[in-house]
Amino acid sequence: MSGPTPLPRRQLRAAIGAGVSALLFCLLAWATAGQPTGFDRPILLALRDAGDTALPLGPTWLGQLLRAITTLAASATLGAAAAVAAAAFALRRRFAVAAFVVAAIGGAIGLGSALKQVFARVRPDVVTHLVETHTTSFPSGHALNSAAACVTLCVLLAGVGNPLLRYGGTAAAIVFAVLAGFSRVYFGVHWPSDVLAGWCAGAAWALLCAWALAGRGKR
Repeated sequence: MSGPTPLPRRQLRAAIGAGVSALLFCLLAWATAGQPTGFDRPILLALRDAGDTALPLGPTWLGQLLRAITTLAASATLGAAAAVAAAAFALRRRFAVAAFVVAAIGGAIGLGSALKQVFARVRPDVVTHLVETHTTSFPSGHALNSAAACVTLCVLLAGVGNPLLRYGGTAAAIVFAVLAGFSRVYFGVHWPSDVLAGWCAGAAWALLCAWALAGRGKR
């Protein structure tokens, strides 16, 4: 009698990654319990002028760069990018990949909105907000969106034959996700733990979608 069929390596890696990311998110949600952690306030204050917490540290160009990044990581921007990418894959009759892109990024956007409603954490009030916000704080939607986009792009690049494109694109995706999350702390609109939770939730969701894609046995 034959045993169960083992999972393909790519599917197994996606499943493990999704599980670990989801576990880390749960731990962060439990540790914060609606309140800032021990490292949240010090990090926010460390990014502001000691004499005026309305003034962020760093040169002017840094703030401008982070504003551009935070705009790119917004739900509307990434949602539009996902729709265009999915349409391009569909035109090439790669319907499974198109569905993966829509599910990974579109689903992440929806997941972020739902989680914010569930946790309803208040935004930080220890420093002046440098950008406008309208929703609750936990988890960071920008961090969640960017992590999901990062994982999605990494999955798509995994089968690219050109090493420069594959590794360069992967590195760029990681840098984008890191800067998107950092920008929300820099602007004072998220606790660092919000950002960590957003990265974990976004990665978990996109990896779950990657697991489903890998289960189809084709790209």
